Amino acid sequence: MHLSKKRATGWWVLILALALLAPSLYFPAPAAAVTSPRIADQNEDVHDDYVTLEAEINLYSSNFHLTEYGFYHDSDDEDLRYKEGPDENWVKVGGAADELGPGDTFMLDLSRETIEDAAGFDPDDPYYYRAYVIYEDLDFGSQRIIYGWFNSFQLDEETAPEVTTRAATAIESDTAVMNGEIVDFGGDDEITEYGFYYGTTSSPASKKKVGDSDDSIDAGDDFSYELTGLQANTRYYFRAYARNSQGIAYGAVRNFLTTADERVPEVTTRAATAIESEAAVLNGEIRDFGDDDQITEYGFYYGTSWSPTTRKVVGYASDSIDEGDQFDYELTGLKVDTKYYFQAYARNRHGIAYGTVRYFLTESNGGKPRVTTMSSTAGQDWATFNAIITDEGDSDIKSYGFYYGLTSAVPNRIEVGRGIDEDEEFTYRLSGLKPGTLYYVKAYASNDEGTAYGYLHNFSTQAAPVTSKASVFTIGSTFYTLRGSAQWMDVSPYIRDGRTYMPIRYVAYAMGLGDEDIIWDPATRQVILTKGQTRVTLIIGSRNIYVNGSPTTMDVAPEITNSRTCLPIAWVAQAFGYTALWDAWGRTVTIE
Repeated sequence: MHLSKKRATGWWVLILALALLAPSLYFPAPAAAVTSPRIADQNEDVHDDYVTLEAEINLYSSNFHLTEYGFYHDSDDEDLRYKEGPDENWVKVGGAADELGPGDTFMLDLSRETIEDAAGFDPDDPYYYRAYVIYEDLDFGSQRIIYGWFNSFQLDEETAPEVTTRAATAIESDTAVMNGEIVDFGGDDEITEYGFYYGTTSSPASKKKVGDSDDSIDAGDDFSYELTGLQANTRYYFRAYARNSQGIAYGAVRNFLTTADERVPEVTTRAATAIESEAAVLNGEIRDFGDDDQITEYGFYYGTSWSPTTRKVVGYASDSIDEGDQFDYELTGLKVDTKYYFQAYARNRHGIAYGTVRYFLTESNGGKPRVTTMSSTAGQDWATFNAIITDEGDSDIKSYGFYYGLTSAVPNRIEVGRGIDEDEEFTYRLSGLKPGTLYYVKAYASNDEGTAYGYLHNFSTQAAPVTSKASVFTIGSTFYTLRGSAQWMDVSPYIRDGRTYMPIRYVAYAMGLGDEDIIWDPATRQVILTKGQTRVTLIIGSRNIYVNGSPTTMDVAPEITNSRTCLPIAWVAQAFGYTALWDAWGRTVTIE
């Protein structure tokens, strides 16, 4: 059926009017905007030992579903630009099973250790990160990944503790106590672990933990550890250590020597008595039993050489000799006018010990006197000779005195007097001698039967005073003179294995170097000294000395004593054009 043209027009007018009055009845409303997931915000919170990363998701629409989210992190932002898949720096935080919705945040804690282990990490450079989200588009059934922008941060500066190694105490043959001190906590408020490393080399590797963060140790507190089961007569090295969250620190390496096990006795040789032409009495004393409760044998060795070999047993374990007791033996059948040597000995179950070698001279039947040369005393340019008449012989003493000189021939004769009694001493003071010089002297005495001589002795006059340009160090003393000015050291020179060891820093002062010219490198254990165009390098434990890079081999190596570098100083003095002079009489070293 067809509507008339007039009626059709009426319907269209009605429809248009309704649309204008209520458009929603005819035109459908536009669809809501479709919003996909995005990283709305990123930030980080840096702590002492970890960093918290945080990211926020935008208010995305329900047309999308999150399947995974997390962070990338790396020391180089270029490594974060083109990620093709997970690696060690791709960290998943959550996935589809987690209830993370629009507008929520997610976080990740990164440990300091993880960050420092990243390839190319430098604490002075920034560390980069960015968040990521993997989501599924429900309309198209596809999966996509989006990233946050690049953010970065820097770790706080690390500061390890400060710890000092102190000298070992209570040292026995198999035990010793190691000691240390916590000087400073460093960049943290607690020590997480502290203790010692020890061993028989200068790089000790065996670890003994003393305490940890559960202990209430404070800065300035001492700590110790008793080592047991050590080997006797063995040198051990050790150093203290302390750790906080920022790292580990070490004290200087020190050492100690365990005492000898199974100690032998201690015995003393005393002077011979009752000396006649064919007999004499040898004397000795038991000073200490050693590591045993009895002496199994004791007596003397004697003979006409400095190394006497003829043995005379005085007693055995069955005797009741005690510590401090003296013993003797009468020798008979000796030769007249002959020098004999002897020494006491004592044995326990651990071994044998000897006293010093002494000597005596049997009397003479020739009628000559007997005279003994005694020790001389000396200054810089003078000396006092000493002697005693032990026997007048068969007639009165007609002349007595001394022979002396710069050689053992002693060509110079001095008559002290005439007519002296037996057992009477005589002396002579001689002036005009050379300072720091070795002299020889022997006494003489004459009667009607002839002249007798005492044994040859020697002595050294004292060295002349040094000029103000010289510096003088004394063995065993912490005081020294620096170009004429009295000074103090915190460690004294000492002698070991026939070599004089001196603290290098104070000797450097004596050679005109200042603190800025002395460099200690604990990593390489090197001491570097510089003066003008001369640079000297020494390495602890090495016998090489480098002068301007050229090596020379010394006969000993530098060592550390009481936290100070010491070495035989002649090598360093020579490198800088100085001389180290040794005075055995005064036990001094002069640097000039």
